[in-house]
Amino acid sequence: MFLATLFVGATIALPLWFASSYVADLTRVPIDLAGATELTLGVLVFPAALIAGQLICELYGTRRGLLVTLFATLASAGIVLSV
Repeated sequence: MFLATLFVGATIALPLWFASSYVADLTRVPIDLAGATELTLGVLVFPAALIAGQLICELYGTRRGLLVTLFATLASAGIVLSV
């Protein structure tokens, strides 16, 4: 249930935060970054959704992974269409 909640939450947050004004400043990260040093929060939430989706498929099977993915897609589409 935790993985499904994490996956759906991250999938819904992705379109909301992708083009937002909330930006994570990565200049203080101790590694050398060759690319952009400022990323929106939507870009940072995306890997959490991918990892949670993969874990759901591995632990509970492809059928449940497909159902959770379908639910998250419908919820994300509903959020995008309502805004």
